[in-house]
Amino acid sequence: MEEPISKSAADRLPSAIKHLSGRCQKIYIYLRLRKSDHEIARQLNMSLEETNEGISAVRNGLIKSGQLDLIEDPRFI
Repeated sequence: MEEPISKSAADRLPSAIKHLSGRCQKIYIYLRLRKSDHEIARQLNMSLEETNEGISAVRNGLIKSGQLDLIEDPRFI
């Protein structure tokens, strides 16, 4: 069974992530730790398709708030 996110960790989440589901919040934390999608799926006992949908939700939330650099390195042109 999955453990819930601790209150102190939940308080530190960006506002763009706080309104997402608990699973997406965990995906965000693993993305911050630079885990791959396969590793996240294994850790959360999810299918790869479900994991990729969660990653997309996290990315979209961070893009809208201008905080994508929290999980990805900025791209320089």
